[in-house]
Parts: sequence; structure tokens; C-alpha cells
Amino acid sequence: MEYFNFSVKSEPERFNLVVAALLNATAEYAANNSTRRYAAGEADFNQEYPKVYSMAQCTPDLTPARCRSCLAYIIEASLSMYANLIGARTLAIRCTFRYETKPFISGPLMVSLGGTPAGSGAPAQAPAAVVTRTTAAGRGPKYRVAVMVPMVLLPILAAIILVACLCLWRRRRSVRKDESYPTTGEKAMASVDSMLMDISALRSATGDFAESNKLGEGGFGAVYKGTLPDGSDIAVKRLSKSSTQGVEHLKNELGLVAKLKHKNLVSLVGLCLEQQERLLVYEFAPNRSLDLILFDTLKREQLDWKKRYKIVNGIARGLQYLHEESHLKVVHRDIKASNILLDGNMNPKIADFGLARIFGRDQIQDVSKHVVGTYGYMAPEYVTRGNYSVKSDVFSFGVMVLEIITGRKKSKHNSNPRQSEDLLTMVWEHWKAGRVLETIDPSMNGIFSEDDARRCAQIALLCVQDNPVDRPVMSSVVMMLGSNTVSLQVPSKPEFFVRNGGARPGIGSDV
Repeated sequence: MEYFNFSVKSEPERFNLVVAALLNATAEYAANNSTRRYAAGEADFNQEYPKVYSMAQCTPDLTPARCRSCLAYIIEASLSMYANLIGARTLAIRCTFRYETKPFISGPLMVSLGGTPAGSGAPAQAPAAVVTRTTAAGRGPKYRVAVMVPMVLLPILAAIILVACLCLWRRRRSVRKDESYPTTGEKAMASVDSMLMDISALRSATGDFAESNKLGEGGFGAVYKGTLPDGSDIAVKRLSKSSTQGVEHLKNELGLVAKLKHKNLVSLVGLCLEQQERLLVYEFAPNRSLDLILFDTLKREQLDWKKRYKIVNGIARGLQYLHEESHLKVVHRDIKASNILLDGNMNPKIADFGLARIFGRDQIQDVSKHVVGTYGYMAPEYVTRGNYSVKSDVFSFGVMVLEIITGRKKSKHNSNPRQSEDLLTMVWEHWKAGRVLETIDPSMNGIFSEDDARRCAQIALLCVQDNPVDRPVMSSVVMMLGSNTVSLQVPSKPEFFVRNGGARPGIGSDV
């Protein structure tokens, strides 16, 4: 969403009504009177702003009904936030609209709304609509005809109802948590429709999935960078056609990421299920994944202590949301550095929910016959018995925190969990001896908060305790990270890998 931070001074209520009527009339024309699914329009207003201009557009492959539904959804969702603003734009995957008080369109205007005299003392009324029809490329005569009565009244009535509903919605929204809940019925269908993307658009954005645009590859498929026509960057996950797990991965992503909204979770912005392709489109993280910086001897110098501490806090808050604050209780099951994306400001975003599971609110744990994940990050009870819970994520988080503060990988080979023990035990032994600062990443050249470093190391060691009961919940972790006055328990030595010498036979890993 984009908007101008300027508001109308006179007749703001009538201005909002004119904008709503104009956008609805423009959307109606784009959906039902244009094979391009495009329309532009104008409306008269007052002396302060004589004209209001609009544009609405859908991707051409949408049917008129789906185009109108998509536009109606984003207009309804956006107008309350744009109240009184002189211009704004909402760009969804399959449809978009824009309005301004200055001309921004060079082509013909298909919709024209007349205005009512300002200051007349009469109640504000929506203007009557006039449609301008032109032939292709400007050939042939141009003529203006009044829109039929239903075409005028329906958008006006819809706009009035819309403004009233948006006021009620905005009032109710202020007392709710900042969280998006699943919708049902026609609104939910419109939301899904607005996320669907055309295969040709994604092929064009990624250079037909060019190798030069590949960001990485995992067990479920490859991820490519793409650039949309408006210049915005996206990340496109191309699920493997041969992987049977890809279907489950797709279901998980759609069932979870599309419903969960938090600043420390990656956002799903689109999907495509055409030509036997299964494509998921995410917001693009310019700094890519944490592991690519943390474990690179040159790039890791970008991560000073302040950034590392912010990353640790952000991941903790994201997990707290998944485990305790969301309307869904979610266990991620694959927390690791390569699944943490970093935006342009180094804010962390938890990604890849392909292995995640939804728990009942009172459910403590579940059991998996086929253990999948990444060796070294997996909790002892998960590796040995297949038991997983929110405390399994806490263990993985603890391993990752130790990686972040030491700059050391948990293991060189995912199939050798004993090397993870080397990192955990090494940090614990230094902490026990009062020399934990010696384990801090030397690339920071000793420039870090000693108190915060000691605290981070101790919290991480508490998270990797062998017994899940001894590990803190993520809300406690967030509290411990944010306050120096909270006393910390004394961690025991991590001994799981020493006792067991690795994972039990018969389990697999999906890296």
C-alpha cells in the first residue's frame, strides 16, 4: 500500500464518498467492459481539489466476476486507512487500484462522475456516472452516454454501505490484537483469488527461472528471485514436481503462512498452480538467509553485536507468536539459520513452514514415525523417540543463538550430530569456567556488550537442556532477553550426544 500524507481540508466526508463511488465505478468498468481488465476515471469535487482521478486494473486472465471480486476486496480493505487522503494506491497480486487529486494517466478516461455544488447545504450526494467509450488505438468516433440507472445507483449504494461498514470495522479492529484471522465465504474466496498469479507473469519475473536468479535449493525445490513489472522484488519457491512431500509442503504453507501475520514471519504474497507448476511467492528478503552472512568469513563482519542481538530477539518474538500468541498454536520443527531471512534492515523473518504442525491449544506434544528435520538442530526427544512439541523449537532456537554469538556452525555435516555437541559443550564449559566471552565471534573485534553476551549464552544453554521440562517457553525467553533484572537458572551440561552417540537408526533428515 502507498499513500500521500496529505489530507483534504474542506468537505472530507463528501470527498471520501466521491472517492468510494469513483473507485467502485472504475472497478465495475474494468471488470465488465474491458478485455484488458483496465479502466481509468475522473470525478468532480470542489475548488480545493477540482478533480479526483482513478485507475483500476486486473490481470487479463481473470474472468469479469473474479476481477470485480478481487477489486472489491482490496477497495473494501483499504479505504478506511485512506480516509481523507488526497491519493493512495493498493497493489495486490492479481488486481490494483489508485486514485489521486492530480492527473497521473496519459490515456483516455472511461468513467466520469459529475459533482454536487460545494456548500449547497444539501446532504452530500454521490455524483452521477458517465462512461466514455473509445475505439481501439483512438480510431473511430468517441461518444459519451449516460450510464443506465442500475449502473449508477448500485455503485453509489455500495459506496454508502461500504463507508458505514468500514467505520464499524475500524472501531472493532482497534480493540482486537494486531492479527489477521481466517475469513470465510465470498470474502475468503476473494482473498485467495487476489493471491493467484499467472504462470507467464512469474516466468517473466524470474527470467523463466534462470539459473542466475536462483537464490538457493532445498529438499522441496528451488527458490528464485523475481522482479514484477512495477519494480518490486519477490522470491518464488518452485516446488519439485517429483517430490511427494511437495504437496504436503504446499498445504502447510497455504494453511499456515497465509493465515499467520507477524513482523518476524515471512509473508506469502501469491501462488500459482498452472501448467503442473506449484509456485509459492513470498516477500523478498534483500539480505537473504542468516547462514549466508553468519558463516561467511567476510560477510559476517556486517553483523555487529547490535544486529545480532536484534536478530536473536526477533526470532524469539516470532516463535513466541507461533507458540503462544497466534490463533493457531504452531510448532515449526525446522528452526535453523538457513530458514531465517533478513530484510533490508536486518530484521529476521522465520521462513519455510513445510514441516510445521498445528497443535490444539491444550496439546502438549505429538509423535512422528518418520523424523524429518536438520541434524544438530533437532531436540533429543525428537531424534530418539519422535516426540516433538514447542520445546523442540526452543532447543533449535538455543542451538541457533549459540551459532549467532560465536559465529560457529553447529556441524560441518548434517549427518554427524556429534559435532553439534562440540559447540554446545564448548560453550557450556567456557560458561562454567567463567570464560564464556572467549567464545564470542572474534570478527566483532571485542566490540560487544559483555553483560548481554553472557546473558545470551546462558539463555541459549537453558534452551538446549536435555529434558524438555527444563527448557523455558518462548515468552520467558523474550522476557529474559529484554530484562537484566530477571534471574536466570543454572544450566546443566548438554550430554545427549555423548550418551547416545547420535541419532537412532531408521530416521531420516530433510535438509
